[in-house]
Amino acid sequence: MAGVTIDLHAGEVVGVVGGNGAGKSTLMRTLSGARPPDSGQILVNGQPVAIGNPRDAKALGIETIYQTLALADNLDAPANVFLGRELTGAGSLNDAAMDGFMILHRVASDGASARWTARDLNNAAKRLLKIGAAGARPLLFLTWGYRNGDRRNLPDDTFAAMQTRLYSGYWDAARSTGAAIAPVGLAWSEAVASRPQLDLWASDGKHPSRLGSYLAACVFYATLTGRSPVGDTFTDGLNESDARFLQSVAWDIARKQS
Repeated sequence: MAGVTIDLHAGEVVGVVGGNGAGKSTLMRTLSGARPPDSGQILVNGQPVAIGNPRDAKALGIETIYQTLALADNLDAPANVFLGRELTGAGSLNDAAMDGFMILHRVASDGASARWTARDLNNAAKRLLKIGAAGARPLLFLTWGYRNGDRRNLPDDTFAAMQTRLYSGYWDAARSTGAAIAPVGLAWSEAVASRPQLDLWASDGKHPSRLGSYLAACVFYATLTGRSPVGDTFTDGLNESDARFLQSVAWDIARKQS
């Protein structure tokens, strides 16, 4: 990996895209201290920093959640979160403080669930545990239903019925894991009800059209930043009236879910 320059700012969500062997993973390992750079500079808040190992990166608020999860299956959730940085008091482990951290930061719903071992968790829960261990809060993408529902599995299905099932499933998952929700599906329902002439789906009735993609982007912007997308000048080539309508729907739904 050579010649890489990247600027990351607070509140941004940045995608790194490239083919196999392009250096995406190497860049992430470098920033998180797993593979120190041979040359170049890393600056945090405008100041040069030395990141020689993952502990250095964590001290700067930088951590990577790898596709292959590295968890100790025989240890419980707090032990995995605080592995190598355990909280202590009076010469022993402070289990109460670590449990409290888990619940406060929504890594676990209560003291009992905090004591489950990693091997007792399903793959989704393990990934959520890793995200919580990095000091971040998971965000679930509440998707939209198909235009005509899931007729392949439910012959009499409808969009409204499928959307209700999606909402129920994602909401249950969010409550049990402490995750937040990006309510794209709810905004979709609102937009369809208010302006049915706007086709948010692509021709297959499943994937989003440009209008649908723009609505989803506005919901994520509002959810992640807490700021209104209404009036944003970027409309992705959409009719200005349609763009303003989708911005308003996204903001209204995001505020109700916050």
